[in-house]
Amino acid sequence: MKTIRTSVSAIMLAVALLFAAGCTKPNNENNDNNGGSSTPGGNDNGGGSGTGTETLFLPSIQTLSVMDITISSAICEGLVDDDGGSPVTERGICWSTSSFPTINGSHSANGNGTGTFSVTINGLSEGTTYHVRAYAVNAKGTAYGGDVSFTTTASSTYPNGVLPGIFSVSYSQKIRFSQGNLQYMGRGEYWRFADHQWEHLGDNGQASSNYANRDLFSWGTSGWDCGNTYYKPYEHAVSDGSLFGPPGKTDLVYQYANSDWGVYNAIVNGGNRPNLWRTPTEREWVYLFKSRSASTVNGVTNARYTIAIVNNVFGMIVFPDVYTHPSGVALPKKQNINATDPTTNDFNTYNGSDWLQMEEAGCVFLPITGFLVSSGYSPYGEKYGYYWTSTCSPNYEDKGLCFGFEDRRAAVHGGTFYFEHGAKNGTCAVRLVQDY
Repeated sequence: MKTIRTSVSAIMLAVALLFAAGCTKPNNENNDNNGGSSTPGGNDNGGGSGTGTETLFLPSIQTLSVMDITISSAICEGLVDDDGGSPVTERGICWSTSSFPTINGSHSANGNGTGTFSVTINGLSEGTTYHVRAYAVNAKGTAYGGDVSFTTTASSTYPNGVLPGIFSVSYSQKIRFSQGNLQYMGRGEYWRFADHQWEHLGDNGQASSNYANRDLFSWGTSGWDCGNTYYKPYEHAVSDGSLFGPPGKTDLVYQYANSDWGVYNAIVNGGNRPNLWRTPTEREWVYLFKSRSASTVNGVTNARYTIAIVNNVFGMIVFPDVYTHPSGVALPKKQNINATDPTTNDFNTYNGSDWLQMEEAGCVFLPITGFLVSSGYSPYGEKYGYYWTSTCSPNYEDKGLCFGFEDRRAAVHGGTFYFEHGAKNGTCAVRLVQDY
């Protein structure tokens, strides 16, 4: 009888041990101390606490894909598929140029709990390889997913001074815009692009001297002397329009192509040699704003443009052919997209940080620049924006057509793309493009 009781006791003890093993939390393969990897890719802590009725583990976390990689940003996804027996209070992505980054370095959080999440990483260096890991935090500690590497886009992909957005200007031709409006630095006698798209010189005395800095020009005043040195001293000044542009009724093409600023000039922050840029034609501007196919933005199909205020500057945002609006940035107001006569003063307003995200997504901004006449800066300077085309006016042989818009009203001024403020003394801004 004693032998039988001893056997029964042994059997009961074995069953109890098996039951206890079956109720233990399964191993987290990311933990160093619970049967998981002991490589640098594992977690900071592992194993049970040994004090409670239920053993706690680090969360189970995966680093998923890296996508939408640009010169300075990328989007990384992660997945928390098990909380380890304790609520996940923070989850996110950490990154570094070295392997196996941790939250002791660069990192950004996005929410809590289990499930899939994503983080947009900004401020990266172009052409640089980065490592990312997803992380999750619970009462036990911090868990990390696998190390994933990616390389930001190199500047050679986007030539010097070129913005990333791609725009159709005919059924067969696409272009990319320069990083800002064209400027002529009078003292140094060189050409450059504005550092930011919203920048413009305005009424800063640019009409007062040939040595002034300028971003408003008479048509075709590239500096080319048309074979006649008489034109040369007046190449950038604001004066009698009969002095400017190629003689005769012509576009800025064929033998007069040198009158196009982007063709004739080396632009120091735009490749620094001639023949890298050009001015869009009238038909290209019209196609860009009225005819091309584009993405849907805030429910509006073929969203091509919208009036907006960017970094406290009024102007027009132009959406690229393919566009995804950055998460966390307010959507453009539906009533202002493709609107030719907005009826509200409730305009889109974006700060510099928001705009840089939209710029990286491909948007172009054309600021209101005003215009100059021979007597000085126009009183309408803060109301109108005019941009030259390379197309000659049908009514004046020494002037071209310009694309125009005004604040709080028609996006396409008069719908005609015709410069109506004086054929002999008007000036406009210049935004150059490269064929894609």
